[in-house]
Amino acid sequence: MRVRFGEFVFDGAARELTREGRRTDLSPKAFQLLEALLAERPRALSRAELNDRLWPGTAMGYTSLAGVVAELRKAL
Repeated sequence: MRVRFGEFVFDGAARELTREGRRTDLSPKAFQLLEALLAERPRALSRAELNDRLWPGTAMGYTSLAGVVAELRKAL
């Protein structure tokens, strides 16, 4: 999936996020989060859905997802 939004281009096949042509570094989990949000747009995903996508079959604490969200927000 390739999506352009604002000054960013998300390329899922290349596993790359660029801003004005420059690569933006994201951890694998932050990349997965962005990919899930873009794939389901404009529908909002619940915390449970995001946890299931990022950590399938694993019970994760509240702060794990919050940390990934904070990383993605900082990158964007």
